[in-house]
Amino acid sequence: MPDASLEHVDNDALLDQLHVRVFTSRRLAIGASWNAADVYSSFWRLYVNNRTGAAVMWGGGRFDLSARRIHLVPPWVRFTCVNDVVIKHHYLHFDLIGLPTELVREVFDRPATLPRDAALDALSRQWMAHLKRGRNDVAGLCLAKSLVYAAISGLTGLMSEQQQARCTRHLRGRGAVAPAIEHIESHLHEELGNERLAELCSVSPDHFIRLFRQSVGQTPTQYTLERRVGRAAQQLIFTDESIERIAEETGFRDRFYFSRVFAKRMGLPPARYRAGQRV
Repeated sequence: MPDASLEHVDNDALLDQLHVRVFTSRRLAIGASWNAADVYSSFWRLYVNNRTGAAVMWGGGRFDLSARRIHLVPPWVRFTCVNDVVIKHHYLHFDLIGLPTELVREVFDRPATLPRDAALDALSRQWMAHLKRGRNDVAGLCLAKSLVYAAISGLTGLMSEQQQARCTRHLRGRGAVAPAIEHIESHLHEELGNERLAELCSVSPDHFIRLFRQSVGQTPTQYTLERRVGRAAQQLIFTDESIERIAEETGFRDRFYFSRVFAKRMGLPPARYRAGQRV
């Protein structure tokens, strides 16, 4: 007879498919220079301001960044930054790895202000204090990641039961193809054939494709292309590498093909996207 406690551990382990990659954790003073139009990114933003005044305009209207509250702007939400006062602006840019783009677009489709929570607010203050001291170290990265995980946990409280169930089902189902997804994440620069990905999951190619689509909601090819474009968008903003190099590192055969695919999905060619998205 199987050990019930071991079965419980194994089932819960399937949920450990959600990971955070922090790109930027900073504190700065912003004014009118923070204004930017038509911002559209493949990463999340977390904002905490010391005073009210800044806002983001999106399809649902104006979203005010009220003072000393934690605000989240999900990826793939197109918005415009507006501000005309001097504000101490604390922000995190991060990627939430584990949920496919289409699910994120559907479930996290708008900016959100997190409810007041004593533990979350204390963690936020600790993170901001570390930023104020100007330290860029392992402790600061751990604080930033802790805040992100806690903030996403708080965000789930604003979701419907149906939305939470969809995310949970995805993370549980993702475990079956986790070796393939991990390989894709670390080998975007390579040709990724279904035969090799299926081998990593110990199933036949045909079964793998069906299993992947059932688990992720996209074919392996669609998922890989989404991750390549998303990673390229992040590198355009957070690195100074050439567009040719970014195209190569994310698995596009040349800059021209990369530019065409990128512009179709992000609305701008890579060079113009890089120039207008650093907010």
